[in-house]
Amino acid sequence: MIAVAMVAFAGLYLFLYRHDLLYQWLEDLHVYAGAEHFFKAGINPYSTPIFEGLRFVYPPAVLLAGRALGAVLPHQAAWWLVAIVHLTCVLLTPFVLARYFVRAYWLTPAMALLVWLGESRFTGMLALYSCNMAPALYLAALLAAVPGIKRNRWGWFYAAVLIAGVVKITFLVVLLLPLLAGRRQWLKAGLTALGVAAAYLLQARLFPALYAGYKYAVTMQVKVEHQYGYGIFGVIGSLDEKLHRPLGIEAYAVHGVAALGLLGAMWWLRQRGADARDPSLWLGMVLMTIIVVDPRMLHYDAYLALFAAFTVLATTLGLDGWKLIALVAVLFAPSLAVPHLLHTKLMYGAYELLILLAALGAGLWSLWRKSGPRLEPVTPSEFLAAAGVESAS
Repeated sequence: MIAVAMVAFAGLYLFLYRHDLLYQWLEDLHVYAGAEHFFKAGINPYSTPIFEGLRFVYPPAVLLAGRALGAVLPHQAAWWLVAIVHLTCVLLTPFVLARYFVRAYWLTPAMALLVWLGESRFTGMLALYSCNMAPALYLAALLAAVPGIKRNRWGWFYAAVLIAGVVKITFLVVLLLPLLAGRRQWLKAGLTALGVAAAYLLQARLFPALYAGYKYAVTMQVKVEHQYGYGIFGVIGSLDEKLHRPLGIEAYAVHGVAALGLLGAMWWLRQRGADARDPSLWLGMVLMTIIVVDPRMLHYDAYLALFAAFTVLATTLGLDGWKLIALVAVLFAPSLAVPHLLHTKLMYGAYELLILLAALGAGLWSLWRKSGPRLEPVTPSEFLAAAGVESAS
């Protein structure tokens, strides 16, 4: 049954996107290659869109790393390597999540692949299609977090996040993983965040012109070209754009209040022992929290959260067997109507956000019902006194 469902989703994808399979394939790879070409030619790679309106929005350290990679490998070989690493990381991610994080007896490798393939609006396929750096960085952090999840050893994870944060500063939100799933990690997480901040300050000092260009490109892509993303901030900002209104303070305020509320609820539930009552459900909630609090969530972020959202919904609803496949179809089907209802690509992430919010609500409710105040150790005399029995003197 799972194999039939996978063939059906794959066939639907090929039918709907048969005209676009080669158009803009691995689009972000063109941006990276173009930026490196400009950089080597002495042209500012941040000054203008490079490919199909997309700008290079990475700090100077990424340009230097690209130059070093090009010096080691022939030009075409370097980009082939980047593409192969990207495709491998996207395809491996659902299996890593199923094996080490959102574990469930029904989440077999085949089911994990189906959940990824059947994500609403083919978000997993969009992540595969893009060739953005994010999936490789996420997978590195997830694999490095396995010792932390098992034994509270997070050293490799912090190293991975430090590197990822230098590439994309928004990756600092991944530091929520040890804070919500580890023990006594505040200091190390804080030092990692300071390390990323120091790396950016160092780049600003060593490469002031390039760093100024980097800030300009980020500002242009987000505020001027209105690429807000799929998160709460992005959906409200895109709605403002759709209604021909300037980006208002409400986008920042609503996202900030929602993020703080979600983090507060997760922290409170952890104090009630929710993480120990159902570790798999808890880790699924943590993964969604990490992605949702990111103000600029895009498809290469959302595909991780949507995978976790499916497992959370399936767990809270108590589904198994054919009902799991039905849930994949039920979550996917409305996404086909999104382009016809919203009439703008800026709002395409709204439905995915609704799924995530619904899964978060279901998960919070389930964890609250399962959890309770953490119990402190009780001495024998206290136990006997609570039971109404006098201890022998």
